Amino acid sequence: MAITLPDWLTGLMSELGLEFPKADEDEIAALGAAWTALGTDIAARRTEADATAAAVWDDSTGADIDAFKTWWQKEDSPPKSLEDGATGAGVTGTALQACALIVIGLKIYIIGELIATAFAIVAAIAAAIASGGLAGVAVIAVKQAAKEAIGLAIEQAVTAILEG
Repeated sequence: MAITLPDWLTGLMSELGLEFPKADEDEIAALGAAWTALGTDIAARRTEADATAAAVWDDSTGADIDAFKTWWQKEDSPPKSLEDGATGAGVTGTALQACALIVIGLKIYIIGELIATAFAIVAAIAAAIASGGLAGVAVIAVKQAAKEAIGLAIEQAVTAILEG
């Protein structure tokens, strides 16, 4: 189940002029797992294809068989393409898993920051009562600091995803 912003924090997030990330980390992780499984499947098919091809040149002889073996073992041959595909799918799966973890970390950070901000606002309001309203300025400062911290966290998460 994707992490969602608790209802009691949505108003504060809105007051800060920010949006909670809509990315579904569970879907991203599942997609990553599917790509990883595809890579494993492609690698298995490559092994099967190599065994089948080897059986051809092990059990037969002739110029055509030698040409087939040479072609099969070239750098741009089908098994090399399968190997590259398996590697690419595996790397894609790992990258998607990393993206899911970044999204989880970001969402948890934002929720924590909003909770800390809510408590700081309550404390500032309580202090405002005792100080005749002067601490009301603190509420504005607390909200601004939270907005900047969350904005920076979002920026860093996006950078981490885009730059790897």
